[in-house]
Amino acid sequence: MIASVTTGADGRFGFVDIAAGRYRLSLSGPAVFDLELRYIELPRDDLRVELLRRVELAGVVRRDGSPVAGATIEATGEALAGRRVIVSDDRGGFRLPDLPEGEYRLWAWADDGASAPIEVIIDEATAPAITIELSAAAIVLGRVLDRDTGDPIPAAVR
Repeated sequence: MIASVTTGADGRFGFVDIAAGRYRLSLSGPAVFDLELRYIELPRDDLRVELLRRVELAGVVRRDGSPVAGATIEATGEALAGRRVIVSDDRGGFRLPDLPEGEYRLWAWADDGASAPIEVIIDEATAPAITIELSAAAIVLGRVLDRDTGDPIPAAVR
């Protein structure tokens, strides 16, 4: 490491007395996801960096107004590599911490109930509490297979 600086309240930073050249910048903070920029030519005064904030989704799963313990909650979104699956606590509560801000789709299921997908956009550190309402539902499970070989095929089924 050649130098380390902390941003000011306005987010600005500056390196003083470093030689011109290519550098790697590592940015980190408690409320953001770490980011590394490689091969940044310095000096320069036009560098703009946008970091993703850490956000949290939390709420409760209910059915007919009562909390549902042990419900499975699934979250997907472009900012996630894959999906996150959790189970509601004994009061129907759930919490998904350390998510990158962005758009998410949530749904839940338990026993013979399921929810419709809920679209959530989070662009602040804490999103409003979410209520996922279960209703009577049939859950369809299956596999996508190649017609000729019978081999499984990765696919999105909607």
